[in-house]
Amino acid sequence: MVDLYGQAGRLDETKEFIHDNGISHFSSFWKSFLCACGLHKNLELGKWVSEKLLQLEPSVEGPYVLMSNMCAVNHRWEEVADMRRLMQQRGINKVPGESWIQLKNQVPSSWETNVIHIRLKYIPTWKN
Repeated sequence: MVDLYGQAGRLDETKEFIHDNGISHFSSFWKSFLCACGLHKNLELGKWVSEKLLQLEPSVEGPYVLMSNMCAVNHRWEEVADMRRLMQQRGINKVPGESWIQLKNQVPSSWETNVIHIRLKYIPTWKN
């Protein structure tokens, strides 16, 4: 229900649902709520939600990164810097994302992804 309310943009009802059902001690609900705040560009509520989530999981990188990204979208660069500083002070690092592609029914290993551009000739070019 938290995700359904959140995705539908019913953020006040999301907040009420979390409190009324006694589930505020589960971080998964707050994570879903924070994502919904980002989706619907509600920065102020997102800050409140991230504070709740960081109380539950202060060493998890996701809420810091999402909140930093939400601030960046709103051109609040000082708040972006504050969030990154807080991560640094707490020893939290953002783990870079990784993408995989399949070439000739094989997924290249990590070291091979560094030279994947060499193999681009094997990927067919699609034309409209």
